[in-house]
Amino acid sequence: MTTQEAEPTQLAPRARLTPDAIVRAVLDLGVDRFSMHSVARHLGVSATALYRHVASRDELIALTMDSLCAGIDRPSTGRDWRAYMRELAHSFRRILLSMPGSADYGSKIGPATPAALAIVDHALGVLRDAGFSPPEAWRVYSLVVNYAFSAVQGQERFNLMEAEHGSGGYRVFRLAPEERDRFPNVAWSIDGIDFDFDATFAANVDAIIAGLEPG
Repeated sequence: MTTQEAEPTQLAPRARLTPDAIVRAVLDLGVDRFSMHSVARHLGVSATALYRHVASRDELIALTMDSLCAGIDRPSTGRDWRAYMRELAHSFRRILLSMPGSADYGSKIGPATPAALAIVDHALGVLRDAGFSPPEAWRVYSLVVNYAFSAVQGQERFNLMEAEHGSGGYRVFRLAPEERDRFPNVAWSIDGIDFDFDATFAANVDAIIAGLEPG
């Protein structure tokens, strides 16, 4: 991940401060790196002008996360709840991976925007119809969706370490020979690790869902 700012967007003056243009600027810069001033520069306007449209950085984060959530595919409701939650988890992962850093912000603010609440409401309806009680439905939703967030965060940390230190940069995956003798079970386990993040995510989501039942 580079810290270099993206080039300013070429927008007509009247289009520079629409909600879509502002969100696009944040996504261009990266939700883990932007500031109000950098967004204003990216749009070719003053910070004062931007503040007239968005009151704070927190509001801008919420606006951006709402836009990201609007892009999450909601599975059709006429399906088994397990298939629904499985597809929802993969949809969350896809959209979060498309914008590095968004999982960190999303996990902090939670379902605090209209688009995020629409996803939650849709999922809870499916779980309600499947016979889950309110506490059970929230537990299922939280377990599946929170795993999607944490999996993306873990993958991004791994990728960052790999970029900074090269192959094997993530400490647990590069035991020295003497450490392998000292920690034989760790060595055994990492020898069998599948570095396929897609396959690992799918297997873990399946395992989480398999252990859940209404009632």
